[in-house]
Amino acid sequence: MYMKYWRSLRSRSTPKQVKDLASRFKWCAEQSQMLYEDFFSSGCDWKKSTIYRSVTNTFENRRTGKRKWLTRQQMLPFFDNDPAVVDAVILRKKSDPELCKNEIRPHPENPSVMQYLVLVEDEEEATERDRILDKFIMSTSSRGGGDDPSGSEDEDGESDGEGSTRDSPEKKKSKKEKKEKKNKKGKGKKGQKANQNKNWVCMLKLLAKKKGEVSPEEAEKEKAKEAYKEEIKKVKQEAIDKEIDALTSNLVKLRATLQKALDDADIVWVETKVKGKLRESEPVSKEIPIILPKDLLRYLFGELGVSIDAEEVRRYWQHARECGCPWGNLSDGDHHIPCALYGDSAKYSYIGEKITCVFFSLPLWNPRAARYRIWLLFALETYQTLGGLTINPLYRRIVESMWELYSDGLEVNGRTLHFAVSEIKGAFILLPKFHYSMMRHCSMHNINLGIAAVANGSSLLLLALLGYFGDCDNVSLADRLVIAYKDFKVFCRTNRVFSSQPLFTVKSAAKLY
Repeated sequence: MYMKYWRSLRSRSTPKQVKDLASRFKWCAEQSQMLYEDFFSSGCDWKKSTIYRSVTNTFENRRTGKRKWLTRQQMLPFFDNDPAVVDAVILRKKSDPELCKNEIRPHPENPSVMQYLVLVEDEEEATERDRILDKFIMSTSSRGGGDDPSGSEDEDGESDGEGSTRDSPEKKKSKKEKKEKKNKKGKGKKGQKANQNKNWVCMLKLLAKKKGEVSPEEAEKEKAKEAYKEEIKKVKQEAIDKEIDALTSNLVKLRATLQKALDDADIVWVETKVKGKLRESEPVSKEIPIILPKDLLRYLFGELGVSIDAEEVRRYWQHARECGCPWGNLSDGDHHIPCALYGDSAKYSYIGEKITCVFFSLPLWNPRAARYRIWLLFALETYQTLGGLTINPLYRRIVESMWELYSDGLEVNGRTLHFAVSEIKGAFILLPKFHYSMMRHCSMHNINLGIAAVANGSSLLLLALLGYFGDCDNVSLADRLVIAYKDFKVFCRTNRVFSSQPLFTVKSAAKLY
């Protein structure tokens, strides 16, 4: 019986809608079982099946929609004035790169306000025409070889009317030969009709044979098959339940950890002035969350157990004075732990929206991962800032906190720790009393990717030009660089040094010469 169902899905007489459903639910056991049962309950005729009727009925429905570019304030009336729903819609558009590119844009009249493409009208119109009977009659008449009602075309769709052009005898002969070849292969119209009639006769014969009751052997096989399917389904469900339980427990633990961190965090809200929603509007007050350096250092040194050697702190200040740094005398007694502030702006979306952040770090504390040595103090959207009017109140709270750490210190485990800001990095253009001596060079760009790369490249080319890796007259420069690269790889293997350096080439070495 299953083979009969399987052959029906590959028959030419089966409606395309049923074939599409079978292909769609090919790997879904439950949906495939529904198709299987509906096929036999309809007398093995897909045209009479419930699924086919429902699918063809749905084709009569027509949906129309209307989308508009709206701001956030304009979206509220369409979502029952619920800000949470509007924010969820905006968040989804921003988080998806394709939606962010196509459905978000600045307002043409006011670029500081963003517009979002939103569906505002959606309706479905259903017609009452029922084409199921017409389709069924047309399909049966085509299988029976009925005459074409038009009667104006021959079997290959060529018109015999008076307006048709007359072909030469040679052209008619070649067309006739092509038509015969197509019919022999079953690709022409006659061949297709003959194949359809054969399939229809075979299907009728199979239906006549299967009208009787199912044999006991087939019934036993069906029961065994159903039992096997139920067992497989049960095993899969148990495995899925175990995975869900494990994921749920992990999510609960992560949520508890995150909630504890949020509860322990000492967040201070600072009131400042930001831009209004419209370009011509006055600045408005807004509270920005900020973590003060004193609260951050209390958590690092008190709860996490971060420690910096006092001798290392003393050598740091001594080296600053020997180099003539103007801030080398900030620490009386060389016991203040140096701190660094870093601020900059960066794009965070595909449409160019930027965010301004200020971070805090300890230059003498170097963990294994660099991302663990810098901490965020505050962040705000750049388009909202009004220069010093927005930034200075936040800076003032940071300066007050650092002054307490410098003068009074921080009590941690029975000892007092003092801190001083010795490095200010990033785009601190708006910082009051900023001094160029506080700037620090980046060793990665200046040494690793700068001076060291130029020195290595020029030294390698110089050795190659002097004939160290082969005779200059008989061996080309490219071959000498290949020999140098092989010597370099032997050196790395001998000394167990890992290197991702690609092959030495003239082009790459000449850039650094």
